[in-house]
Amino acid sequence: MVEIMLTQRQQKTVAFAITLFCAIAILWFILVCFLLCGWVIQRFSSILLPLAVAGVLAMVLKPYHLWWERRLGGRPVVAIFTVLLSVLIPLAVAMVAFGVKVVTEVPAAIGAMELWAMNKQIELEQTWPSLQAFWQEYQLSEKLKAGVRGHGTAILNGLTRMTDMALAASGNVFRSLAGLFSWVILPVSLAFFLLGKPVEKKK
Repeated sequence: MVEIMLTQRQQKTVAFAITLFCAIAILWFILVCFLLCGWVIQRFSSILLPLAVAGVLAMVLKPYHLWWERRLGGRPVVAIFTVLLSVLIPLAVAMVAFGVKVVTEVPAAIGAMELWAMNKQIELEQTWPSLQAFWQEYQLSEKLKAGVRGHGTAILNGLTRMTDMALAASGNVFRSLAGLFSWVILPVSLAFFLLGKPVEKKK
């Protein structure tokens, strides 16, 4: 078996090449991990955002929860319900007050919309004879039919694109509903994080 003897300079060159290759491979792996994490966060942001908010709220409310736990004789579950009620009740009162204000403004908005619709209807009735005469004068019906016959493929492609857009919109609606469900279970996530015990470092 033939042994290849390398000089000291060749050994340094080979070691440098191997080190450079490993460094590039590690950097490439880190870059791929960052891109993958960014894709996951972007794809599931509607689900991950409520969890992140619950985590931040848990860190903010943890001293408040511990205070209630001490006041209630070391009962963490009861303290959790107390914390949630003390936070959710003022929030619900504020939302109800805002909702009452919005509801009181709804009749005025509906009346304004009805008045606008009546004005537009009157304008349309006044301009309809002139529009009908213009349509008949320039024979727009025949031109429209000819255009449809000549551009059937383009119309079909347009309908296909509209179908794809509708499917994409339905997917967005599904993701929005999933995100809304995540916001609904935010109190459960908050309670889970508050019940977690901090990790104690071993001496």
